[in-house]
Amino acid sequence: MMLTTSNGHQFNAYFTDRWHEPTLMHDCLYYNSTDDFPDYEGGWHGLSQIIQYCIRPEPFEVVNSALLNVHGTVHTFNELRQQQVTSQQLCEWSAPVDLAEDYQVYLDNPNELFPNQTFNNCTRPWFGQFCQFRFDEDKSLSDIVKMSLASKSQHSENAFEITNLTCYMHLNCRTGPEPRCLDWRDVCDGKIDCMNGNDDERYCVELEISICGKDEFQFHNGQCIPMEFYRNDRANPDCLDGSDEKGSFACSEDPTMRCEDRSSGLGFTPELQYITFNCGDGNPVDIGDSRDCEKGRLSLFTKTIFSKINNPFLTIECWSAMIDSLEIKKHMNIGIQTNSPCQKSGSRCNAFISAHCPTLFAFPFFPTLFGHIYLYYSQNQSIDEVLASRNPIKPHYVCYNEQLCPFLTWTIRINGSTCRLFNGFSQKSDWFGMLKDLASIFWTYTTNNISEQHCKNDGFYQCKNSTKCILNRRLTDGFVDCIDGSDESSNYSCTVNDDLRFSCSSENKCLSHLLWLDGYKDCYHGEDEISPETSSNTESISFGTLCDGFIEINLNQYIVNTSVETDETNCDHWPCSNIYTRCDGFWNCKNGADELNCTNLSSKCLPNEFVCVLPESFSLGCLPAIRAGDEHVDSFGGSDERFYCRNKVADDPDKRYRCSNSTKCIDIFGMCRFKEMCPFGDDDRFCESSRFDDGLCFEYTNYPELEHYPNYKLFCALGEASKPSVVHFALTRRNRN
Repeated sequence: MMLTTSNGHQFNAYFTDRWHEPTLMHDCLYYNSTDDFPDYEGGWHGLSQIIQYCIRPEPFEVVNSALLNVHGTVHTFNELRQQQVTSQQLCEWSAPVDLAEDYQVYLDNPNELFPNQTFNNCTRPWFGQFCQFRFDEDKSLSDIVKMSLASKSQHSENAFEITNLTCYMHLNCRTGPEPRCLDWRDVCDGKIDCMNGNDDERYCVELEISICGKDEFQFHNGQCIPMEFYRNDRANPDCLDGSDEKGSFACSEDPTMRCEDRSSGLGFTPELQYITFNCGDGNPVDIGDSRDCEKGRLSLFTKTIFSKINNPFLTIECWSAMIDSLEIKKHMNIGIQTNSPCQKSGSRCNAFISAHCPTLFAFPFFPTLFGHIYLYYSQNQSIDEVLASRNPIKPHYVCYNEQLCPFLTWTIRINGSTCRLFNGFSQKSDWFGMLKDLASIFWTYTTNNISEQHCKNDGFYQCKNSTKCILNRRLTDGFVDCIDGSDESSNYSCTVNDDLRFSCSSENKCLSHLLWLDGYKDCYHGEDEISPETSSNTESISFGTLCDGFIEINLNQYIVNTSVETDETNCDHWPCSNIYTRCDGFWNCKNGADELNCTNLSSKCLPNEFVCVLPESFSLGCLPAIRAGDEHVDSFGGSDERFYCRNKVADDPDKRYRCSNSTKCIDIFGMCRFKEMCPFGDDDRFCESSRFDDGLCFEYTNYPELEHYPNYKLFCALGEASKPSVVHFALTRRNRN
């Protein structure tokens, strides 16, 4: 008898001997993720992570092997040895790793161990210990993983059917009607998500009040890592909330740890009124923003809570009118079909609601925010008052759990909840506008469970006119924690024992590291948004950046007076193309000689030509190198005359797109985001078929599917913010591919 196998993809499962244990994962496939993913800063970092994809049984679920239908032929170890089969061959035939190891042990000791143990030689495409598994597609594991991740974005309307969602099952937490559920990232995020208690935040105070050592960096949520891990790899944060690195990633199709093990930090950002919704993939979205999760999780949850079946006490007429009046469909495009006069607000809408809705009702029927906040609508106006009002209908009461908000006085009780009049919270009438205003208030009024005894210790700040206290590290961190906001304007912020705090030179204020270079000016003169690369206080630079075409020393003075000497003065005889600048992705020579014939952008151009976007045809073409740097613009965006915008807007490395027939330089991250910024609209020309909520270049670096547009890559490569400020000594050339 000859043992044969057909050529195909190899699937070697691990832990196949655990299938009889109902609490352990088993039958795992190891996926080696070696792909490169771009980060927001423009760098590329090679990753190699082993990711386990396993069968994780439900509690008390046991597999009966006797009922499994083996799709293959059975051979004993003794038969395999007689045919001189090696353990390596078993691996090539998709044998489980555990079994291949046992077989090798048997070969080493054939007279003692496993002579009657069997190997199931599976018929393609089956695999596993009993040949009980197969994939729908005849592809490699790598292709299957990528295809599975991509399908969730491509078919977001069927996200529930495709994924059955991902829920954290280890807490007794009800977040609303199915399929709404708790994501592990919702635990200890500062906002309550469970409507049957506060279990998701119950013991988080222990994490909050933890104190890290002097040689450690503290996450925003209280956890600690060694200080040497701080800002050591932008593409791979060590903190769960990513607060140790500056970076943003496209997580919808990235299975690596930086996305799968990434939380969103705190669940609400008061300064921006950003209510975090965890999408289940490491990329959160703002509730109320026009952007949905890549996999459609937010719209699915929103549609669920507002569905007619989950608001059973309203008539179809009342429910339909409320959906239209609150403009829910317009914000989320959740596809609920209604037919009411409230598609346009006005007296007809108000009269319709008054006629068809109960005197007092909650909408939606489930909590709208933080697991315990309800909105009640009341029909206590006369019909004449209703007809006279053209304003959109608004809630009459806001109801909440007084134990969670002890600092907020109530005026009435409804269905066991303490309530206040809505007008004191918000003047808005659309659903998401109301939600953001409510979140801003309840975030500060909600207790954080820090006891009065803790408040007496060093390292705590007592909020003014309140018994609430917070950790000193929460001062001036961009999150309003005190009712009066005193924690964000406190004079004590510079007494915090934190070497990473940014000291404002224009006022007595020291900012959390989270606010440094976050895009918002928090110091009086905005010095917290001046990067070290453009700071006028630079006293020393790397040798490799001397005479490299970029001003590092005295930049701010040079902007005011171009006669000021800098590190780029008297560089006429310095070679601009050298081992430090050659093919690094930035034009260090005025004519781009250091980037000629590099592999940064694949093209069909000759070695003495640059790839560019031709202004006549608006397509990729080739420009002779002799025409680069001649002070005559020959390409879209001025990609052949890069020193012009660099000198004109030296303090803003992102303003590197030169408008056609103009002296104006615009921000590459604003392209395709705002209305045309160039006088003749050339920046908007290649956006005709695509409009990006966050701008072309931000989305290009975060969404792999845009890599297929080389003209996008060319325009986004004009930015110079990611140029390294430190260049180490080198003996050989380096390429930036």
